Amino acid sequence: IYRKLYNEYLKYATLSLTGAQHDIERHSPGVGSVLNLCEVLLHDSDACPTDIEFNGLQTAMKNLERRWRNICQLAPAMRTRLVHVDG
Repeated sequence: IYRKLYNEYLKYATLSLTGAQHDIERHSPGVGSVLNLCEVLLHDSDACPTDIEFNGLQTAMKNLERRWRNICQLAPAMRTRLVHVDG
């Protein structure tokens, strides 16, 4: 019974990993576009006329970059754990 549950867990974990990888691939172009637009806006004096707007946009951009990097690192970490569990 344990072997059966173990095999079902591995199947579920593999499907979850595959789903996460597809989601990352699907959202990468959009996240890249948003970051590029942010970069353009940072250099547009009409979009960021004061330091408050500039700093706010810069902070939001850094937060998005950090969060996206963490998400992108999630799939390899999941794969590593799955390989260790599968032995």
